[in-house]
Amino acid sequence: MFFASLLKGYQNIRRLKKPQLFRTWITSILINTAKSELKKKDFHDNIEDKKLSAPESSLSAEERLDLNDAVDKLQDKYRTAVILKYFSGFSIREIACIMKAPEGTIKAYLSRARGELKKMLKEDYFYED
Repeated sequence: MFFASLLKGYQNIRRLKKPQLFRTWITSILINTAKSELKKKDFHDNIEDKKLSAPESSLSAEERLDLNDAVDKLQDKYRTAVILKYFSGFSIREIACIMKAPEGTIKAYLSRARGELKKMLKEDYFYED
């Protein structure tokens, strides 16, 4: 799956308009490839009914950029979990399968990622618990 994603990225590199977003772009290709694999293997039978809408849907363009920058600064394992959960709508179970980690570990990654995002974004925005 990883090599298939890299091949897709290589074949479509001309479509990348902002080279500084390469990491996010290639991650999204990997995620979409993982989604396709899950569909092929019938893992979507028990997808959560209640999916989160993409967090950026109610944000301004500047806020979206700040959020994307903050997510991009996360450790790889945290960033992958956040993208799969909040941007692609995967369940904890599906993310655990994709990342080959226990569900408890994925929950911990998401919790730690939210904490790090709060710290990063708190500097730019008035954030209250």
